[in-house]
Amino acid sequence: MRLSDLLSPRRVVIPLPAATLEEGMRILVDACVADGRVGDAVRLDAAIRESWPEDTMSLGPHAWLPHFRTDAVPALVVALGIAPAPIAGGALDGGRDAARELAGPRMILLVVAPPREHVAYLQTVAAGRCHGPSWPGRSSRRGPPTRCSPCRACARSSSKASCSSGT
Repeated sequence: MRLSDLLSPRRVVIPLPAATLEEGMRILVDACVADGRVGDAVRLDAAIRESWPEDTMSLGPHAWLPHFRTDAVPALVVALGIAPAPIAGGALDGGRDAARELAGPRMILLVVAPPREHVAYLQTVAAGRCHGPSWPGRSSRRGPPTRCSPCRACARSSSKASCSSGT
């Protein structure tokens, strides 16, 4: 599965006009709604509020990967945003990780899927987690993928066993 297979131009926001992860997620959710990929925007907002910030991973200093499962979407939907400046984690890290915010993640990859598509959801999250170096804006010369912050979905899944990077 390639990231380009999961995206449409309407769900790619470059430049992403967001200073915080919460702002960036809102813009990406709006892009998914505008692209007709969200069946119930109110339910999606509620699902995000309910599980925020636990269902967000940091891919080292490179990207944020918020991911949610909800019936508010009829099928797996992915949106990508790349900001011109670092995106602060805000509620995710309580503002404590100033070094990461200065070096910046500048990318957000939003993944949302209905619960019945758990396999595609976990494959997409695992692909972002394990193959991060091939994403735009990240050079493979920087070394192997970095270990992600724990999140509820990854802690419950067996994706670690299939992760080629061993993280």
